[in-house]
Amino acid sequence: MEKGSNCVKRVGMQLMVVMMVVFQLSGMNIVLAAENAAEGTTGTMAGTIVNAESTAGSLMLPLAEGEEVLNNGDFSDSLSSWTPYVADFAGVSASVSEVNGEAVITGISGVSDQTWHIQLNQVFTQEQIDTLITGEVYTITADVWSNVDGRPARLFFGEDGGGFAAALVHDFEANITPQTISQSFLLPATYGAMKLGFEAGLSTDDLYIDNVSLTLGGTIDEVDAPDAAASAPTEDAADVISLFSDSYTDVAVNTWRTDWSSAVYEEVDIDGNAVKKYTNLSFVGVETTGENVVDATDMDFVHVDIWTPNMETFRLKLVDWGADSGYDGGDDTEHELTFTDFTQGEWNSLKIPLADFAGLTNRSAMAQYIFAGTPDGAGTLYIDNFYFSSSEDAPVNTLALPVTFEDTEQDYG
Repeated sequence: MEKGSNCVKRVGMQLMVVMMVVFQLSGMNIVLAAENAAEGTTGTMAGTIVNAESTAGSLMLPLAEGEEVLNNGDFSDSLSSWTPYVADFAGVSASVSEVNGEAVITGISGVSDQTWHIQLNQVFTQEQIDTLITGEVYTITADVWSNVDGRPARLFFGEDGGGFAAALVHDFEANITPQTISQSFLLPATYGAMKLGFEAGLSTDDLYIDNVSLTLGGTIDEVDAPDAAASAPTEDAADVISLFSDSYTDVAVNTWRTDWSSAVYEEVDIDGNAVKKYTNLSFVGVETTGENVVDATDMDFVHVDIWTPNMETFRLKLVDWGADSGYDGGDDTEHELTFTDFTQGEWNSLKIPLADFAGLTNRSAMAQYIFAGTPDGAGTLYIDNFYFSSSEDAPVNTLALPVTFEDTEQDYG
């Protein structure tokens, strides 16, 4: 099939309201006047006289395109506004400092396979969060280098704490020759706590960082999308419990994106067929809880159609909440499988024997279904025809086996 990408330039939101701020020096009062440019009317905002001392820092507006969101991105004020993190509990040690106006991570030892064990973060103030505009394109740039070539590191921007939902995850390699990394991305959401940080826990080599910037505006490539719907399933409806398919009557689903997910979700139309779409995907939880738990005891297979332009691995985790039908009641069971033998840019049909989910010893209260994969935080995934079946008629799993059997205790929550 032909694939292409259209370069789409997203510019900052045009402000519909022009704010005029007049400072009355006597008494430090602020008078606000607003002109509604869209309607061509002027007027004074309700409560126009406010005390500056009680509202300091609360009048932040979204910044214009190109204006800097970060503080001290050039490290001219040492590490002010930046916070190092070293996972000493894991035996990791490192020195994070400012030298000659550059952030320097050196003296690293005890590293493992966890890049987040060493970090340098700017934790956002509420004022910084308030300047961000959901649904707009932002660009992060930084100068990076190392004392060796090929030093792995990660740039992260998103939620600080909670599920660490990612707006951007970018893995890169720093080299002896300084380079500027630049990533433009669509901001999917803002969170109560946010951070922009560099993760350096995969190597003992030095990492140098300078001129870090986050601004509104940028150019992104429109991601390829399916130009046709997935093939309609052929199993008899009497043999199916469907969560999502135009071919069957679906059971009730509480959510197609839990609040602990790290992905952007929307339902889209592909050739007249409803499809679930996830972008910026790290992992996403789907739930059928409460009175909606699914009894799949008599089912033999789980089926899902996937389409992705860029994912290298796809993971599916199934979770049963046990006899009490409640989370973490002591009788939950789960298992996750990883798939790598699929084709990007095409619909791939997976019909997986439930027996392959060896850790899923109960199936009477199916409550959670987790889609995940790589690249972490940057995957785009389309989902259709997600259901259980007991039919033996259709071929089993169009993807080659074996798949990878993952740790059944991996926690996404």
